[in-house]
Parts: sequence; structure tokens; C-alpha cells
Amino acid sequence: MATILIIWSLILNFVYEAIQRILYLDRFQTDSRIMLVTSVLGILFNVINLTGLKATNGQPHVNVYIRAANMHLLGDPIQAVGVLIYTIVIYVRTEWRIVDPLTTFIFAALVMTTTVPKFRHCMCILL
Repeated sequence: MATILIIWSLILNFVYEAIQRILYLDRFQTDSRIMLVTSVLGILFNVINLTGLKATNGQPHVNVYIRAANMHLLGDPIQAVGVLIYTIVIYVRTEWRIVDPLTTFIFAALVMTTTVPKFRHCMCILL
């Protein structure tokens, strides 16, 4: 549960930064080459992690931590591909830097929708 709270605090920080990027778009620079390398490495490492994890889906008795790890390992490659797509967009059209904070909002919503049920489950266990 503490991990979820840490994730939520990070999400709040990312959303705050995204709002700042929208409000002061001209002050922020995005290095699409670094983002491209980072996103490709992210995809590579996530594929390695996914192949190394044995699936436990569909088993209700599985530990909540294992289910959370599975959800995390399924969500990470999706986000890495999203980063790759918007990196290519920013590389091709540098004036479309607004895509960066907008993508942050999409990822924040994705993370929140996947962590809220886990948080509720943890609360049910504790109570």
C-alpha cells in the first residue's frame, strides 16, 4: 500500500510538471534524441521482464503483490511504446511539444485507473 501512495505522489508531481509545461511551453526544451534512446531501451527491458515472468493471471489465490507486479509489467511496455510514439512526433514536428504534457496526463490517468483497484483491495485486506 505504501508503494501505491508513493506512485500517487509521483503522479501528482508529473501532472504538476505537465501543467507547468503547458503554461510555460516556450521555457521547456525536449531533447527527442535522448527520449528516443530511453523509450527504445524501456521497451527492450520491459520485453525482457515480461518474458521472464510466469503468468499468474486468473488465479484468485495469488498474492496481491504478484498481481500488482503483473499489472506493472503489462503497463510499462504500453507506456514505453507511447513515449516512443510521442518522441517520434516531437522529433518530426518540434512545434508539437504540447504532446509531451498531454501524454503525461494520459499516462497519469492510466496509472490511476490501474492502482485504485489495488489500493481498494489492500484496504479490504487491512480492514
